[in-house]
Amino acid sequence: EEMEVVETPPLKFLNRGGKDTTVWIGPPNIGVDSGFPSVAKATIAEFTQDGSLVAIGSETSLTIYNVDTGKPVSSFTGHFGLISFSPKGSYILTWQRTNSNLTENNVILWNVKTGEKIGAFTNKNEETDQWPYIKWSQDENVSAKLVTGEVQFFAGHRITGNVINRLKLPKIASVALSPSPESSLKIATFVPEHQGQPGGVRIFSYPSMDKISEKRFFKAQTAQMFWSPTAASVLAISRTDVDKTGKSYYGESTLHCISATPNSELSLVLGREGAIHDVRWAPNGKTFAVTYGFMPAQTTIFDDQCKPIADLGTNSRNTLRWSPNSRLIAVAGFGNLNGEMDIWDPRRLKKLATITGLKSTSQLGWSPDSRHLITARVFPKIREGNGYEIWDYRGNKIHSELIHELGQVEWRPALPNVFPDRPPSPSAYADASKETASPAKPAKYVHPNAKGRDVASLKPVDVGPMKYKRTDQPKGPVKSVPVIPGDSESKPAQKNRKRKEKKTQEETQQQPVVASAPIPAEPEEESPQVIAQKKIRALEKKLRQIEDIKEKGKTKELEPAQLEKLKLEDDLIKQIAELKVIL
Repeated sequence: EEMEVVETPPLKFLNRGGKDTTVWIGPPNIGVDSGFPSVAKATIAEFTQDGSLVAIGSETSLTIYNVDTGKPVSSFTGHFGLISFSPKGSYILTWQRTNSNLTENNVILWNVKTGEKIGAFTNKNEETDQWPYIKWSQDENVSAKLVTGEVQFFAGHRITGNVINRLKLPKIASVALSPSPESSLKIATFVPEHQGQPGGVRIFSYPSMDKISEKRFFKAQTAQMFWSPTAASVLAISRTDVDKTGKSYYGESTLHCISATPNSELSLVLGREGAIHDVRWAPNGKTFAVTYGFMPAQTTIFDDQCKPIADLGTNSRNTLRWSPNSRLIAVAGFGNLNGEMDIWDPRRLKKLATITGLKSTSQLGWSPDSRHLITARVFPKIREGNGYEIWDYRGNKIHSELIHELGQVEWRPALPNVFPDRPPSPSAYADASKETASPAKPAKYVHPNAKGRDVASLKPVDVGPMKYKRTDQPKGPVKSVPVIPGDSESKPAQKNRKRKEKKTQEETQQQPVVASAPIPAEPEEESPQVIAQKKIRALEKKLRQIEDIKEKGKTKELEPAQLEKLKLEDDLIKQIAELKVIL
């Protein structure tokens, strides 16, 4: 029987340069799409989620184009600083600066097909962390707007006028709707800490507004919330402007995991201190990745229950991007880091490629077929050498362009299942193994304190990539401790060791469990177990403070702040139990 040939749309990407904006086709054959018009001096551009339309704005107008034909669909007059399509591309929300007296509404909702202005309101500040100011259910039946002390809900085609539902919550600072239709919609809200009382994330059901779950925590002046693609849980990064411990100039950040299922609690434990650099859900919603801790940072893969699955080791990394098919993940170090990027298959715990020389990179994205990536140096963050490169997932550069004042380069997105779910080629793993094994191995580092001692008895801080035990209560990662041969090692012992290493390598290739790595050059760094012990002591101190408050409550009336601290007791006990799992 003949194999069925699945037709897929051509890959396309947009380049917004200082002179003009163009749409390109490819790979494999890369070139300008002659059927799409060149737009002069564009200042902003955005695709719909399905990639069928693209909005390109200049200083005087915004035009929406059909990406396949290049023909304009509608156009609006104005210089828009922010734009956002609704989930199905029926509407587009725009924001523009207005006069100091705010006599005009500067946030406008437009009908994409007709160009009709549907509604408008005023927003005084350009709060990009809250953009878009209107959130939609995935079917566009419901829209939501955050105002002082409440969230207002409208019919999907409205943003003002008849409010069909409300969620009142004093001091609410941000809101996120689940990626769900109206029938199963959930609302995640964040309230910052205030006057000694903890902040927290609460999840509500729509339209009843019944509270599903809640997690309270301190060190929460602001927060970013990320719904899982399956709407099963929310990841929240809480931040403070100042790190009271003095360890970081940039303040503190903490990652929390909140279940969106009634009577279900999730707890997430990170084994290193330091900032949360990046967190990303895999598009299939089954796993997420976190890069965290003081440099060199750790990257860990968790399942959807916030339990660790695998570690990708420590390195100078701060950026994560999953491939659309969730099979591969790019782990990169941009900004003030070394400009390197690793391509991992986290299921097999295999690094397929390492790309170097990306120090000035400020933009990274996967193609919708999960086979290519774009890295770019964009203006005005980078003012010299603006341009981009296209790589395949094996780390081969297949195209590059230098573009004056390149402000944006972006793949045309596609909905799931448009492109086939292709695993990496088997030869990619073989090539990666050859490249790893081919360079001459440098002499292995032995710490001065280890000389003349049994190296295997030393407990390393990190042995690189590893998978965690698959149990209901994982007690920590399974690590293989490498043996560093010394001069005193006999020839029979060397043969025996090499035979065991070869057998272990063959078993790992068939069903990978762990990947070994040399003992790190910095054994002075605290292990996850030591960090866990310190956190336990700090939490136990808070429990003792709660016991003192209880004693005081027997003789006098407690203050509101003290009552709020009492509510944290169960959560503190649960955190201690989770940390003891690591020990």
